[in-house]
This record gives sequence, C-alpha cells and structure tokens, in this order.
Amino acid sequence: MMASDSMGDAPATPRRVETIDGTDVTISGDGAKPLLLPTRMASAGFGIWDAIWDDLARDYTVATFDLVGAARLDSEMAPRDRFLMLAEAQARIVERLGFPRYSLFGWY
Repeated sequence: MMASDSMGDAPATPRRVETIDGTDVTISGDGAKPLLLPTRMASAGFGIWDAIWDDLARDYTVATFDLVGAARLDSEMAPRDRFLMLAEAQARIVERLGFPRYSLFGWY
C-alpha cells in the first residue's frame, strides 16, 4: 500500500519536521535505524518520495528536505561551485541530525 495518494491521504508512517539551519527537514523514525536521504533536484514539498516512503521507512530513518533551498545557491555560480554547495548542505544537515553515516538515494 502506498504512503499517500494524490487525494491527500495522510501518510502511514508518522513524519515530523525539524528545522535545521533554517531548512525544514521531514523525517520519520526515532533515529534507531540507519539514515537514508532521498534526494532530488526538486523541493521536498513536491511529494515525489511519498509513494515509496513507507517502504523505505521499514528499514531506514528517512529524511528529506529542499536541497536547492538548503544550499542557498546563487544563480551566478559556476556548476562546479553549485554542486559543492549542494554536497556541503547535505553533509551539514546530516551532521546536525546526529548520524555519523548515511545512505544517499537520488537522481538529478
């Protein structure tokens, strides 16, 4: 069964939002399971992970956020600098969540 559908049903896995360095991070679980960070070059609010969130949450603490917003990118940045800022934003938020290691799942 899917976590939610386009009709706006509540997700089956409880989620909470923590604000870290001004970025809202949606997270499920109590932190006892390894962290999985599903990432895409789109806002966390798009719901792209909703269909698989519950499946992932069986084995992982799942956390997602607006990566582009968290990186505070400047449109004038060179591509290399933009990707560096994206990576630094991910690492900063994971560190603040308190996980020494994590798995990253995503696409561009």
